[in-house]
Amino acid sequence: DVIYRYDGSFNFGFGAVEGKFPIYLRAEGSSLYPEWAKSNEQTPVKIMRLSDFLNRSLSKNEGIDVLKLNCEGSEYDIIQDLYSSGHILRFREILVQFHKIEGYQQKQAKVEGILRQFFTKEHDYKWQLWRKNLQELRSVPESNPVLGSLMSILSPNLIPAF
Repeated sequence: DVIYRYDGSFNFGFGAVEGKFPIYLRAEGSSLYPEWAKSNEQTPVKIMRLSDFLNRSLSKNEGIDVLKLNCEGSEYDIIQDLYSSGHILRFREILVQFHKIEGYQQKQAKVEGILRQFFTKEHDYKWQLWRKNLQELRSVPESNPVLGSLMSILSPNLIPAF
């Protein structure tokens, strides 16, 4: 059963863990990371993991064409969560803008390493566009048991047979 139906907005954000956290407010874009927002003004916001949202919202046979991430620092946690849960395989393309939060260079290198396992970087100027590389998916079961088990239950239209 689908729990969430899109009506124009959701009253929560996505991050590394579920809970209520302060979001730092800034006109150009609010953030869970005060060093990015450069603001002390804050308000509490409900945060959940994108993988939990997808578990509740999609059937095992559903894929998603494009994931667009412009989340002022949370993109690193979200992509790592998608990888750990195996949901990263649901997406054909990921469009992401990386933000300069504390330790961003190491975080970005780690996340790009994750993306490179399944996607090819097609564009890299302010935004990065990653397209699923179907040839790379052959080695998924050996490289990540979670992804391998997800591949075994996903519909063939998400992961083509080789």
